[in-house]
Amino acid sequence: MSFLKKISDILHHTTSCELPAESKQSGAPTHDVSGNGVPSSLRYEVSDDHIVITGCSAKEISVVIPAEIEGLPVTIINSTSFAQHKLIKKIVIPDSVTLIGSLAFLESGLTSVKMSRSITFIASGAFKNCTELTDITFPDALQKIGPEAFNGCKSLKRIVLPASLKELVDTSIFANCTDLRNFQEWR
Repeated sequence: MSFLKKISDILHHTTSCELPAESKQSGAPTHDVSGNGVPSSLRYEVSDDHIVITGCSAKEISVVIPAEIEGLPVTIINSTSFAQHKLIKKIVIPDSVTLIGSLAFLESGLTSVKMSRSITFIASGAFKNCTELTDITFPDALQKIGPEAFNGCKSLKRIVLPASLKELVDTSIFANCTDLRNFQEWR
């Protein structure tokens, strides 16, 4: 499978928070992370030369994603990985992550996100309806934000968009963000 096909599959995958359908079909091994302070509930897949985070149990409140697993960089948070996990309040995304997939945090209980400095793309609906999320500063590497990425984040009060941002796909990105008061277009 080509790299572009993998990215396309990740960005358009919208099933439940369980393992992605393409993993189930291909028989790709999946793993639970345990030890070294990494939550045992964090699931991932080894994909050639990198790691893809594929899910997490709903019992975690604060998640710190490691920069490396099995000696490979964690580069992608797969679509729906943390979707509808109401207990998750805080997530720390390491600088190794460059892509957040579609609906990755849909309707989760997030209040705080420490964003990777290396993220270049946030896919459609990635943080949609995270109604408790209040503040987000985007990394300087960010180039594109997909449709409805933050739609319905009703508590979002402040955003700072970097100069590196090349494309805002449409006006639905921040639709229904009723508390958004501080919108800085460029730093």
